[in-house]
Amino acid sequence: MQHSLQAFDIALKSSDKVDLIAAALLHDIGKARAQAEHAAIGADLLRGVMPETTVWFVEHHMDLHYQPRRTRHQLKGTQQLIDLEQLRQWDLKARVPGVLSSSVEYAVAYVCENIRTAE
Repeated sequence: MQHSLQAFDIALKSSDKVDLIAAALLHDIGKARAQAEHAAIGADLLRGVMPETTVWFVEHHMDLHYQPRRTRHQLKGTQQLIDLEQLRQWDLKARVPGVLSSSVEYAVAYVCENIRTAE
C-alpha cells in the first residue's frame, strides 16, 4: 500500500489528469488477488467502477516493462504512450522506504471526488 500511496503523491504533484492520478493509486490493486497477471486482475476489479481510461492504464501499466519495444511501436505518437510512460516512471520512483505519504483516506477521497467531477 505504501508504494501505491507514494505513486499517488508523485502523480498528484506531476499531473492534473485525474484518470492517470487514479491509475497511479490503483495500478497494483490486482496484487491483492495474485502477483502474476496483477495488471489484468486489477483492471477486471476496476471495470465498471472507474472510468475506462483509468482501467486501461491499470491494465497496461506493465507493458513498458515486459514489452517496451512492442508497446512503444503500437502506441507511437499517441498521448496514451506519453501518459503510460509517465505512469511507469511514477511506479519506478515510488519505491523509497520510509517516505511519508498521503493517507489512504485522503487518496481515495481525492480520486472519488475528482473522478466524479471529471466525468
